[in-house]
Amino acid sequence: MSKDVSINPQAPFSELNGGYDEEWLTPEQFAKLGDNFPTTARGARMRLQRLTQSYPELSKKNPQRKGFLYHISLKDKPLPEAPTQEKPQQTEHGEHYNLWKQLYLSVPEEKQQDMLNWVLKEVSEYMSNKGK
Repeated sequence: MSKDVSINPQAPFSELNGGYDEEWLTPEQFAKLGDNFPTTARGARMRLQRLTQSYPELSKKNPQRKGFLYHISLKDKPLPEAPTQEKPQQTEHGEHYNLWKQLYLSVPEEKQQDMLNWVLKEVSEYMSNKGK
């Protein structure tokens, strides 16, 4: 006796299954889902890779061919915010202020006053020679 298998249009995952567990889909299958998901396999793959950086347990190697399978729950996960690169702080003190501040703070406290005296002496000499 053969069992009749009919695809329910209300269950899109069955239609896309292609022999996989219905909870684990390929990027190509995700692309066919719609619902604010990229409609190309490449776009879906890129989005899934970004999502699995935050949820690595929701991807696994595809045992039937190359690539990965992704858990269906990723469909509703929000994308992580893109990391922002911090720019060096611009200050009214000039571009070398942060460097001098970092150097000053890296010197032991007992040597900080000596460092300040040396800097002030050098600046004073520079300023007096500048007019000549």
